[in-house]
Amino acid sequence: MRARDASDAHDATDATDGRGGGDARSTPDSGGDGGRNDASDGGAGVIGCSGSVALTYDTTTDRAPHVASPPTLGPAGTIYKDPTYGTSVLRVTDAMTLPGSLSYRVANEFWGNDWSTDAKLFYLQDSSGAVLPYAFDPKTLVATRVADKTMPGSPLKMPLSSGGFSRTEPTILYGMKALTVAEFDFSTQTTTDVVDLTTVVPGATGNALGVQQAESGLLASVFGGPEQDKMPYLATWDPVSKTPHVLDVTQSTLDGKPIGTTIGGGLHAFKLDVSGRYLAFEVNGGSSTDWVWDTTAGAVTALPSLDTVGSAAWASKLSSASYAWDLQTFASPTMAVSLVTPAAPVDTMASATLDWKNATAGALSPLIVETMRQPGDTTPWQAWDEEIIAVRTDGMLVPGEAGTPETEVWRFAHTFNTYTGTMFSDNYYYLFIPRVSQNGWFVLFDSNWNGSLGTDNNGQPRTDAFIVALPNPCGP
Repeated sequence: MRARDASDAHDATDATDGRGGGDARSTPDSGGDGGRNDASDGGAGVIGCSGSVALTYDTTTDRAPHVASPPTLGPAGTIYKDPTYGTSVLRVTDAMTLPGSLSYRVANEFWGNDWSTDAKLFYLQDSSGAVLPYAFDPKTLVATRVADKTMPGSPLKMPLSSGGFSRTEPTILYGMKALTVAEFDFSTQTTTDVVDLTTVVPGATGNALGVQQAESGLLASVFGGPEQDKMPYLATWDPVSKTPHVLDVTQSTLDGKPIGTTIGGGLHAFKLDVSGRYLAFEVNGGSSTDWVWDTTAGAVTALPSLDTVGSAAWASKLSSASYAWDLQTFASPTMAVSLVTPAAPVDTMASATLDWKNATAGALSPLIVETMRQPGDTTPWQAWDEEIIAVRTDGMLVPGEAGTPETEVWRFAHTFNTYTGTMFSDNYYYLFIPRVSQNGWFVLFDSNWNGSLGTDNNGQPRTDAFIVALPNPCGP
């Protein structure tokens, strides 16, 4: 890998600011290292794992282009094998899931944690805006709507808004009730208020952007103001000590004291690293777009870039090449480490969305990426085009290989997504947003199956939700 200064410009074609078990397989004999099992490279516990979190995968890392035709789909609940990689993919929804010609997709938010810690619960969103919680069996790949215990025969409606699953408890989901942070326990289907944000900022009004939790238990929320991009407050809450801290971006103060630099604008998104020490956030209309609050040191500083946040680090793309991802740490934010060398000829029109919800403290887990080619892209089809992949981030070299040191890229499944809209249109944004489970075993994604699923209630090609199982040495 190579290190470089991170002052390079963002790539405007990247969609990263958008919304975001082992099985038999075929191994393409097309160069690279084929289906080598790299479990011997991993961390503590089971080799290749950090606890139950996968650090390596058991699938091909070759870099040849693989164009595939979409398999014939069965109804929701059926499992197909990816035609190239042989991985198991579950179709979660179909046109009959709910009445009304709805699409089903990954939820439209930056901050949610869509999977529970044990991957037995997840949620998705329909095109009417409703969020649907599901129960999931990691071994059989069976997904069913969570039943409402108070209304036998009826599915549970999402009890809270703008939140995500806990980082510490498998049945807990954190979300908002107006300006109150609350938790919902799926085991008992009861809601408990955690903290009223109007007691953290007396007199606060408006709405909340959401809430998320770190492995330390620390909670973070953005609120105040009428809407996203106009919210002033970023707050943390320690549920043990009951201690809040508040950053006001409009006043550039932390707990009422000047931070020594001017932020301004309104909050657009926030991303809590898995440990809870680093709270990255994006501001619209401020003196800089990207920032980090070190919640341990009490320091707030501007960042040279920002994208998906993991453990004390974030991944982004600083090159014009579509598939050139970089790793930066909050400890040394101006230095970037290149994770891969893109194929030639370099494509600058393809897009990628990154997810790192499988981050775990003390280990650099793989980065999950979903890619998409734009209409009109004339670059020859390349490795990773329109696929779900994982990029190694721990800096370990490929055993037995010489040449430029770089990490591996594991390949899992084709997405069979096409769109004809303009860049950053709804038709563009509601595609290719992967959501990896916290243990790194599964990825939830959506697809319009190359436009073959009909039209939804918004006049767009219908999309359905799918789950691909990532073969790994840790489980299920």
